[in-house]
Amino acid sequence: MTADALSVMRSWYETWNRGDLDAFAELYDELSPPASSSSGAWTGRVRGRVSGIDTRLALTNVNAIEDGRIVSQQHYLDHDEALAAAGLSR
Repeated sequence: MTADALSVMRSWYETWNRGDLDAFAELYDELSPPASSSSGAWTGRVRGRVSGIDTRLALTNVNAIEDGRIVSQQHYLDHDEALAAAGLSR
């Protein structure tokens, strides 16, 4: 994963966690297929906004990032399948 892609994904988590949906939305391009990209698989935890309950989210996103923006995003329930889609392995 490139340093640019890592920075975008850190911003993705930070803006979501602080509830800054405008900044979160700015991380996305028009979500059209990329010509070339860097991809990364991520898993995480979520907290219910009303309940405050921490929950492990068994979802992995594979994001294609170009010019500092997410240009495509695919969600997987199976982490190994996500890694394979990104051309990675454990």
